[in-house]
Amino acid sequence: MKALKRELRHTHFLYKQGGTRKILDHIKENVVFDIENGINTSSWLDKDDFIEHPHNFVHGVKYRASATNEVLPVLQKVAQIIDVRKAGFYDLGCGKGKILCLAGRDYDYSEIVGVDYYEPFIQIAHHNLKVFGLNCVNLCYGDMSEYKSFKETSVIYLYNPAERPIIEKVKKNLEEFTKKAIVI
Repeated sequence: MKALKRELRHTHFLYKQGGTRKILDHIKENVVFDIENGINTSSWLDKDDFIEHPHNFVHGVKYRASATNEVLPVLQKVAQIIDVRKAGFYDLGCGKGKILCLAGRDYDYSEIVGVDYYEPFIQIAHHNLKVFGLNCVNLCYGDMSEYKSFKETSVIYLYNPAERPIIEKVKKNLEEFTKKAIVI
C-alpha cells in the first residue's frame, strides 16, 4: 500500500510538471527501459521512505532515475570530445545504477565507478549491473563529497544527487584531484 501511495504521489507530481505527456515520457524512458532490460531503476524513493539515514542525509534528495533519451546523446557527445579509454566515468549519487549500465554498455572507459550513500541502492545497482554483464564497474557505498579517487581525465555524472553544500564539496574535490573534468 505504501508503494502504491508513493507511485500515485509521483504520478501527480509528473502531471503537475507537464500533464499526461510527462507521465507517458516517464513510462517510456524509465519503466519500459527497466522491463526491456530486466532491471529495477524506475521506481522513485522519497527521503521519507529511506529505511536508513546515512551521513549527510539532510542534504540528500529523493531518488529519481535519469531519462534514457536525455542521457544517451550527452554520453555520445562526451565520447566525441575525449578518449574514453583513458578517462574515468563517475556517477556520484548513482542510485540504482542506470547510468552506469548505459556508460558501461556503450563505452570503454578505463574505469567506471558509482558512488551512493544509501546501501540499498548500491545493492540494487550491483544486481542491475550484473544483469547487464558489467562486472568491471566499481560501486562505492559512501558519501560523494568524500570521494577523491578520480582519474586525471574524468567524466562526472550528477543527476540532482544532493543539495548545494554537498555539490560544493564535490566541486572542490574535482578541482583538486583531476586535471580535466567533464561534468554532466
